[in-house]
Amino acid sequence: MDRLIGIDYGLRRTGIAASDPLGIFASALETVDSTKLIDFLKNYATIERIIRFVVGYPVNLDGRPSEAQAHVDAFLKQLAKAFPDIPVSLEDGIGKKGQKVGGQDKRRHYPAKLHGPHQRVGRVLQPCRCSRKPVPEKDKTKKMIRPIYLYGAEVLRRTAQPADLNDKAGIAALVQDLKDTLVVADGCGLAAPQIGVSTRIVIVDGDVVSETYDYLKGFRRTLINPEILEESDEKTTYSEGCLSIPGIYCDVVRPKKMTVRYYNEDLQQVTEEFDNFACRMIQHELSHLDGDLFTDHAAPIRKKMISSKLQNITKGKIHPHYNTRLK
Repeated sequence: MDRLIGIDYGLRRTGIAASDPLGIFASALETVDSTKLIDFLKNYATIERIIRFVVGYPVNLDGRPSEAQAHVDAFLKQLAKAFPDIPVSLEDGIGKKGQKVGGQDKRRHYPAKLHGPHQRVGRVLQPCRCSRKPVPEKDKTKKMIRPIYLYGAEVLRRTAQPADLNDKAGIAALVQDLKDTLVVADGCGLAAPQIGVSTRIVIVDGDVVSETYDYLKGFRRTLINPEILEESDEKTTYSEGCLSIPGIYCDVVRPKKMTVRYYNEDLQQVTEEFDNFACRMIQHELSHLDGDLFTDHAAPIRKKMISSKLQNITKGKIHPHYNTRLK
């Protein structure tokens, strides 16, 4: 997948983030020893296509040059030498006029920041232009908002059991809890195991990503006891994230299309084909029913990059805006 790479250069350590070209999906990749930064970027370029670097350029609040600019300028020369064909933009958050970067006639411009509110595939997929309005505090008290179980919780690794179709009231209550929790967590999909219930029920809401995928406007599904009947040979890659694994995103390859048989909220059996991002949202959620997480499918080098962050989640060293549980 094409990537924009954000670089917050420091004399000793440098923060690296990656985003897709639309600025929808973004994730922190690593904090790197600055002396090894160019080698890190060269290695990353072997697994992803970098189409632009966005480098933080230190400027004082009054617009005067910062003392740190000399270090960044020296790095920009190294960057231009190592990647002569990749454009470089500077971001100082103030909006001054452009200048040549690394000896190249590249004008500075100020794209949207690579970080922001996150929308998730399941989870969240990722920073986004979210179309869902915030839930007023007074409305939250009227709903059953469940805590979302985080990476490391045993329930996320279980194989979920089929829902009892004779328990209509229980199913309806669980589906409503999933919907209420998803709205507050600001995601586009949620599976019952993520709220601690090992039952084969998932929901998805395409409205959250409809500004990017307009064909998902109004697309909402509740899938009870879903069964995948067929998957296409054609594969596609999307960057995924998860409400149960906040702040981490990975490219995942899955079938482009699939056919699913499931029961809807009225407990009517439905057979439906899904493709493109609708398919991806549902695939991600169905994986939860078999104890499968998107990070299991990441490339080996990506797994290595995120290992410490996954450990931080298991230790409670994260603070999502929604209620969570570790066990």
